[in-house]
Amino acid sequence: MSILAPYAQTVRMVSAIVLIGFGVWLLYHGLRGNKEGSKEVSAMSRIDTYGMFLGLTLLNPVTVAYFTTLILGLRAGAAASPYDIFLFVIGAFSASLSWQTLLALISGLAHKRLSPKLQSVTFAFGNCVVILLGILILIGFPI
Repeated sequence: MSILAPYAQTVRMVSAIVLIGFGVWLLYHGLRGNKEGSKEVSAMSRIDTYGMFLGLTLLNPVTVAYFTTLILGLRAGAAASPYDIFLFVIGAFSASLSWQTLLALISGLAHKRLSPKLQSVTFAFGNCVVILLGILILIGFPI
């Protein structure tokens, strides 16, 4: 962790700013699309939905710090063989893939079953939550 300490503030600030920007951009474009006569929040492909959840996960400073610390810890440990490191990377990738797939699946199912009005409300609420979390990270509130 001492290796990461000098970069913690920068990672936190950049992550917070990108999260806030991402939330504002999505909120603006989603609301603008609704005002232009669209009955639904713009439909996203499965790949777009997965990419959005993956991006939000990668921007989370806690996730970045956790995986960086684990990877640096594996490199520092004399007992970690290349096979152990390979298994760790495969396990972390599989866990992340399964989580992102679950979130994208829930999002896709909700998109098909919710009314356009409720979709707009949940879309706006979700992006406001992303913006709020970005602000809390920016001001250093422990999340």
